[in-house]
Amino acid sequence: SSVVNVSQIATVDRNSLIDRVGILPDDHMDLVARGLRMVLEL
Repeated sequence: SSVVNVSQIATVDRNSLIDRVGILPDDHMDLVARGLRMVLEL
């Protein structure tokens, strides 16, 4: 099980990423987007 902490946002240079770990299902991405909108007050 994994956790996304939307209150601690950091930028990452794409060139520093090596391998893809996995893909989040759409319903999980929707929850992440919802959390980001809440934290960023969008």
